[in-house]
Amino acid sequence: MKMTTTLILLCLGVLSCGRVAQADYFTFNNGVYTTLPIGEPGFQIGINDAGQIVGTIGGQGFLDTNGVFTTFDVPGALEAASLSGVNNSGQIVGTYANNSGNHGFLDTNGVFTTIDDPAASLSGTAVNGINDVGQIVGYYANETGDHGFLYVNGVFTTIDVPGSPSTILYGINNSGEIVGVSNGGAFLIEANGVMIPIVVPGSVGTNAFGINNSGQIVGHYSDSNFIGHGFLDTNGVVTTLDVPVGSQTQAFGIDDSGEIVGWFNPFVITPTPEPASLLLVVCGLAGLVSLCKLRRI
Repeated sequence: MKMTTTLILLCLGVLSCGRVAQADYFTFNNGVYTTLPIGEPGFQIGINDAGQIVGTIGGQGFLDTNGVFTTFDVPGALEAASLSGVNNSGQIVGTYANNSGNHGFLDTNGVFTTIDDPAASLSGTAVNGINDVGQIVGYYANETGDHGFLYVNGVFTTIDVPGSPSTILYGINNSGEIVGVSNGGAFLIEANGVMIPIVVPGSVGTNAFGINNSGQIVGHYSDSNFIGHGFLDTNGVVTTLDVPVGSQTQAFGIDDSGEIVGWFNPFVITPTPEPASLLLVVCGLAGLVSLCKLRRI
């Protein structure tokens, strides 16, 4: 019986060989996409002007400095931290979890500061972005929903889109311009506090994640067929970003040179077994049938 089962598994394995799908991250600059397989990435990725990239790979936070990956852990965390932003001073922000819930954090040269909005409950606080003057944005959750916040020198300011039960702030530049997402879609908050919707023509849903000091905005939208695309918004002129070798492109961060970082789902080609492999399978099946007949005698 064991031999019969082994032969069946061997034949099925030959017939079903192929590459397992995963997500990769990309950088985009001056019209050129550069992709790097990293396994399954986490949600948000950040970049600074030095080209340092932070993010999460398979649940493990990482810092990528010119192709050199360093894993990243927060002391006291139950699991690896999720990294989401890095400024030009090398300060890193993100979120970690312990027995008391989720907490935002700031890492300054290895010194960790926990960031918990006092109005938070339920799932706690998440930190998403930081600018060069140390202003931090994110969101917290409580019984009334998700609420965006701005954190400056220990002071939290709640920022909510009027009428929306969910507001999440993702990115902030040195002018204090903020981008985020609410139930009503993506938005930009100008330095004077005016809130402006970000709309990609033809989209059925838009998310804004990053903004640089020139006011360029990057994010993700879904078209009428619910296919995902990244986008770059430069003074209201929207450019679609699609990695040529994949689908479901999402752009998360942009530095001051216009370099963009994000992730996508690579196209997967499942190879067709060659004739010799098919012959091997047929012979194996024939042998299996003969073996079964012998076992009945």
